[in-house]
Amino acid sequence: MAPLTSLHRHLWTFMLLLALHLQASASAMVTSALTKALAKPKPVVVHLYDPKPADLKEYALVDVSIACRDAGTTGILTMPELVKGFADEQDDARGSFPGPVPVLVDCGLKDGGLAENVRAATAANIADWKASGASGLGVRYYRADWPDEGALEAELARVVADADAAGLAAILLPEFGTLGEEGAEGASGLAGRVGAAAA
Repeated sequence: MAPLTSLHRHLWTFMLLLALHLQASASAMVTSALTKALAKPKPVVVHLYDPKPADLKEYALVDVSIACRDAGTTGILTMPELVKGFADEQDDARGSFPGPVPVLVDCGLKDGGLAENVRAATAANIADWKASGASGLGVRYYRADWPDEGALEAELARVVADADAAGLAAILLPEFGTLGEEGAEGASGLAGRVGAAAA
């Protein structure tokens, strides 16, 4: 084999550096389907809830899921019991137009609260939701439940870190308290500090 000429060595060096740069760029650009969807000019996430999810017929869930996709929604926010059904139907649209939309789990920092059916975003629940096909979490919280803002921020940071470890994105959904407190005040700053999006 002939020795490499100076031009060939420079070409190989350039190609290696380009490959490393592209790999680093690709790693930095890996974003979830939810993050991409939220980058749309006017993102619309549809909240789908049923007080008796066990009574829903499969065809009804499929029809609603298709309607959301066809209407151009950015994502579907739904209760944990319905995530798998919506995620499976959306996955069926892979390779079609319009393509699948992300399915988010409607959850909270703690079980219950003002909404009795809200389940806490524990690491175990997050893993289960990911296995069910969720693309992200919609994390509800009431500022009045957290008089210490540092404790609220720490708990949100934990949930976002657990979601990130599972490969899920998180959107913070501040709620209005029964005492009239504005839950959304400062939400975008808080979301930025914990690495989430804010609604």
